[in-house]
Amino acid sequence: MGQGQSQHTERQQVPVEQLSHELALHFADKCYTHLEIAHYKDNFKSLADHNDDVEYWKEDTLCRFFAIPQPLRAGAGAVLHSMAVYLGAFPFPSMAPVILTREAMLKVITILTGRYKKILKRGDKDKTKLLFRSLAVFDRSASIDSHLSGFAVDEPANNDDEEEDDDDLALAALDALDAIEVFRHDSKVDRKINHAAIPAENLKNLVILLLLLGGLDAQTPLAAYGDGLDEQKLRALDLSASAIVAAFDPDPVTRGISYSNFVRVTTTTIPDLFKPLSPLFEHLLFSKTLDLNRHKVSLPVLTPSSSLANIFDSSARFHRIFSTASQGTSLSSFSRQVTSWSSATLLLVSGTTSTASSSQTPIILGAYLPTRWRDSTNNAGTTTGGAFNLDPALADAQLSSSNPLPLPRNISFDIDTLETDSEVEKQKQRLKWEEEDAARRRGVNFGGDKEGARALLELAGLVGDAAGSRSGGSV
Repeated sequence: MGQGQSQHTERQQVPVEQLSHELALHFADKCYTHLEIAHYKDNFKSLADHNDDVEYWKEDTLCRFFAIPQPLRAGAGAVLHSMAVYLGAFPFPSMAPVILTREAMLKVITILTGRYKKILKRGDKDKTKLLFRSLAVFDRSASIDSHLSGFAVDEPANNDDEEEDDDDLALAALDALDAIEVFRHDSKVDRKINHAAIPAENLKNLVILLLLLGGLDAQTPLAAYGDGLDEQKLRALDLSASAIVAAFDPDPVTRGISYSNFVRVTTTTIPDLFKPLSPLFEHLLFSKTLDLNRHKVSLPVLTPSSSLANIFDSSARFHRIFSTASQGTSLSSFSRQVTSWSSATLLLVSGTTSTASSSQTPIILGAYLPTRWRDSTNNAGTTTGGAFNLDPALADAQLSSSNPLPLPRNISFDIDTLETDSEVEKQKQRLKWEEEDAARRRGVNFGGDKEGARALLELAGLVGDAAGSRSGGSV
């Protein structure tokens, strides 16, 4: 028993740098194949800078390897590098920011690709907190508007009066190394998460890159996703990113995004927002220069439309069945084309807000119906259906019998264009056709043969005993 206590005490005295090194080796051994590690080492070494015996990557090196387009490097590239130098300190937040050595970068890859799940089972749900910390700045006395130099959310700030803010993912990592008490000591100087916020502009810059990465595969050439990034496409990405960031409800004064808002949006509205980072960092595990006589296969190339069309991983195939731009705004045409569709439907409606002010804000609403359209007031939908808002702020509402869509009050709207056949007009056309048809019948010339004319009308079902039970056409 005394020997066990001695070993436990010795474990507490191990430097955090040594434990960080052991965790990187643990990740390399349990989360990767020998081939992947060989490719990763070749990629890292080929671009690394050197200082004495230390190999490391700079921000520019990271941007060059990931082929981040030049217009995005000052924004998204800097945010991505700031995330990496924080995640590289895992599981000791007080060490951040770190130099991006080979071991630090391996921990970044392990976290962002989700490979840590192979050994850190209990820390699966805590990745959201880790991502928040990597993006946040600590706002106590300094302004949150400070630029990327303020990404040290976990620099020491001793506050013994505050509740401890344990990180389950870090605890799981230290538990694997039998070093929980070391983490407890390190977390005493950890800045508390409720004092941190993500600058909205920084998140927007990252979201622009995430939108651009939509549809990226782990073996797709990195240069492909930046092809054709002109001013028009950049503006479209900026507008989409602004709507997504608005969903996080930034503080109107500080423009900071709180942890609670970050968790709410990333777990409900857009749970796959950071998913493109996984295939991006997987590219570090495939070297172009390392020749291991592997069979080369053709790699898929991104289509120009994949960046915005495939933001999230999905195997769904979309077919446009109706568009007012090409088919007008006729309700009857909409009914024929859409409500008769026998599969799931995605409906998008665009317009502008109708206010007393001269300025009108564009708005895009949508709804997803997982089944065919039904004319019913009793069915509120299924758990997979829902309504959402795309612009000016991303928001969604899951529809069900227990959570129906709330009915707005004191809301009015104006219709700009609408094509519809009124019932009065339909009735006039029907009466006109009947009158013309009756005139055609009266004008039939049988040449004076009354018996023959009657026999013909009986065959048509228009006269005689069977006229009431038989249907016929005009003559």
